[in-house]
Amino acid sequence: MKVENYGKDNKIINEINENGKIRIYGNNNKIILPAKINDINLLIQGNNNIISIRENVSVFKMLDVTITGNDSELQINKNTTIFKGYILINEDHNRVIIGEDCMISDDVKILASDSHSIISIDTGECINSHKKGIQIGNHVWLGMNALILKDTKIGDNSIVAAGSVVTYKKGENNIVLAGNPSRKIKKGVTWKRDTPKRIEISKEVKLDEKVSEGKMNFYIENKILTPKNLKEISGWAYLENFDSSQTEIYFEIENRLSKKIYKAQMSERQDIAKNF
Repeated sequence: MKVENYGKDNKIINEINENGKIRIYGNNNKIILPAKINDINLLIQGNNNIISIRENVSVFKMLDVTITGNDSELQINKNTTIFKGYILINEDHNRVIIGEDCMISDDVKILASDSHSIISIDTGECINSHKKGIQIGNHVWLGMNALILKDTKIGDNSIVAAGSVVTYKKGENNIVLAGNPSRKIKKGVTWKRDTPKRIEISKEVKLDEKVSEGKMNFYIENKILTPKNLKEISGWAYLENFDSSQTEIYFEIENRLSKKIYKAQMSERQDIAKNF
């Protein structure tokens, strides 16, 4: 780890352990790091800036951060993971806030302002300065090669698809953003760090059709529940002359009000085939 401090009254709390570099050209800047973090390069060119990376933030490949200007802030909250990312904060009074338990994939870029000015010919004014900075909520997944642009607001539990260019500012929770420029393509979702697994939800089926097609045999197993619950009878069926990997299994739920047949997953009762 290498620190180059060319200013005055700059504070570094918990220097990075192994790979990485900190360069500061300016005064009264503050860098707060977790006790264990590697593979980050931090460059500050300006005064009164704050970089705060909270506990249990993990960087697997590299995180490059550049802040130019004054009175700006980067905050990465706890339990966030970063594979490889680049964060640029230009202009004064700008900020990037990344919530807890976020997942930043490979080659994600977060640009809190444009690198160059766009000037109105009529007024001579700069028309592309930042307004509110970037706010990324808790438990947000930024997909590979995503580009997050200035003044973006991404809500909790949301997903940014790989390769998206995000200018979305509504901050809705539980959505998927995709495209260039990005748009909301799905809502009412969340995500997990686990590898995807197909989940089959049981659906009601008509037993009569299956009997005529498959010569179904039916096997009943009684189960008495607590007095406050109704008595339930679950039934399992299989198609003759099929091995267990091809068997279609159904179960019947019966109580005092109704009887229904549902399709079950193969893994639920593979033992049935062993009995016949």
